[in-house]
Order: sequence, then C-alpha cells, then structure tokens
Amino acid sequence: MEKGKYDFEGSESLKEVEETASYLSSRYKQTFFSVGIFQWIPTKDGKGLKRSPVRVRVRGQCLYPEKVYALARQIVNELDMGAYTGKKNVTA
Repeated sequence: MEKGKYDFEGSESLKEVEETASYLSSRYKQTFFSVGIFQWIPTKDGKGLKRSPVRVRVRGQCLYPEKVYALARQIVNELDMGAYTGKKNVTA
C-alpha cells in the first residue's frame, strides 16, 4: 500500500481465486465476475490511505479467473507508469 499507487480488489493467491470462482459458479450459477482497480489516496485527516473509487473494472468468466487477474495486474502496472489509455470497463 503506497500513496498514488494502484491496486485491485481480490489480489489474493490464485488458489483462493480459483476456489472463490468455483464456488460462485456452482452455488449461484454465476458465469462472470469482475474486479475493480483503484488508487490508494490519502484519508481526509492525512494520517492514512484509503481506496479511491474504481478507475477500471475488469470482467471475465468464473472458469478462467487467472485471465482476469493477469489483465488486472497488467493494467495496474500501466496505470502506475501513467501509460494506461484503455477503457474504464474491459473484458478478459
């Protein structure tokens, strides 16, 4: 967590991601899920950091969560470098 840097929801291990995606798919017959990419910004009192509103949302199939997370990591890297020129909503 660093001021001005970007991150995304659910950046946990791939095993946990696969388990979550499998659960969503089987329990709710959900076929797609998404992750939001946000920026770490200072809190109002300046003593900590909080998440900004979502800057980019990456959507993909529950069966292939690794594609969603790989694209989210790529977009985070581009945002951190100031080089992202893509859309606000993308599909992996």
